[in-house]
Amino acid sequence: MNRKRREYREAGAPVFLEAYLTDSLDVHLEWQALEDSRWVTIAAAGANTELRVDGPRPFSVVPNALLRPQ
Repeated sequence: MNRKRREYREAGAPVFLEAYLTDSLDVHLEWQALEDSRWVTIAAAGANTELRVDGPRPFSVVPNALLRPQ
């Protein structure tokens, strides 16, 4: 993850969404923004808690809704 974060910073990305599965197989999302050359978590959510991002292109998502039904 650290390598990807560095690549996004070097490419000039102002924000990015990081997603991963937890040990309990829930989705965890973090909306990160570049501040003073460092990535800072602006919003985070996991499992069935809604992630809401305000800004020029606002959005919201429930992380586990990204999983396929079994």
